[in-house]
Amino acid sequence: MWGFSGLVVAATSLGLILKHHWVESQPNEWLLVIRNGILIKAGVGLKTFVGLSDTVVKFPSKVEKVEFRANNVTK
Repeated sequence: MWGFSGLVVAATSLGLILKHHWVESQPNEWLLVIRNGILIKAGVGLKTFVGLSDTVVKFPSKVEKVEFRANNVTK
């Protein structure tokens, strides 16, 4: 009886750990995974597992039109 209960507890714990380390972003969001200050993964709509020490950043992705004009004077 205790063997089955232990198995259920272990399976539940494993499921919670995996759920905690699974991150995903929406199709209109960037997801950055940073480990020790180095960018590991980046993408829009990304789904991935992350480690204990990884930092996850999400922010919206928007396409913006940028126009640039310059008047340069040269010799």
